[in-house]
Amino acid sequence: MNESGTGTWCRWLIGEISWRRMMISFLEIYIAVAVLAWLFADRLIFQPQPSSYREGGDITRIPLPNGQNIGLLALPNQAAAYTILYCHGNAEDLGDIHPVMQMLRDRGFSAYALDYRGYGISDGRAGSKAACEDGEAALKHLVTERGIPLNRIILHGRSVGAGIALHLAARNKVAGLILESPFVTAFRVRTVIPIVPIYKLRNNRRIREISCPLLVMHGENDTIIPTWHGRELYNLATVPKRCWWVPGANHNDILMTDEPGYWAHITEFRDLIASDTETTTSAIRL
Repeated sequence: MNESGTGTWCRWLIGEISWRRMMISFLEIYIAVAVLAWLFADRLIFQPQPSSYREGGDITRIPLPNGQNIGLLALPNQAAAYTILYCHGNAEDLGDIHPVMQMLRDRGFSAYALDYRGYGISDGRAGSKAACEDGEAALKHLVTERGIPLNRIILHGRSVGAGIALHLAARNKVAGLILESPFVTAFRVRTVIPIVPIYKLRNNRRIREISCPLLVMHGENDTIIPTWHGRELYNLATVPKRCWWVPGANHNDILMTDEPGYWAHITEFRDLIASDTETTTSAIRL
């Protein structure tokens, strides 16, 4: 084919080369990448593994409004002043976190945790919206079925679970919120800078909506979700707050790196909540 014919085909396929055409092409690529990122984000955020446990004993299933069921780990403590509802990370389930939940009960809490859809014995498929709905169902179950007041429930979210816990704390007047190894937004774990206008689990927006005391814990050597995520969320919060930047800890080993420090900070946070509640009650009485 001669040069003139080649040029005709190129113009037909990609149009005339110009700044306007280059900008249009860039915008088209950007939109395509953003749409693909949105569509496939949940597959990257949620990575359920084969179930590590079976239903029975401390683990039961509770219904969702759509007729499906999710797993719930229940470790009540009759002497506890506060109940923790724990939202776990992206590649673990109730069987994996059972030892930590037992430790929470042994340290004076009633301890509950949920498996999102697609995890463990839970029905359905995992996703950001679905996981938030699952958290809402678990919280409602604690209040309506187990008679636990909202102002006696502390939400504890680890990694991906921090987004679920933040969602719940922004919509409910709970006693407190613990964020362990949280992220600013799910996309920015990979992109660092904001490159798209829409995000999954926008924790940096939700953190401005909470009204309860906050504890943020993050390993200083976290290579999965760098510590700046936790620091930014902490700085954005305008509620009574505490933080712990854990020397030597990576993403999944804060408890193992400094177990005494871990429980000391959670106990101190519980005391902060109790003190804040007493102050508020006294002010109302006056």
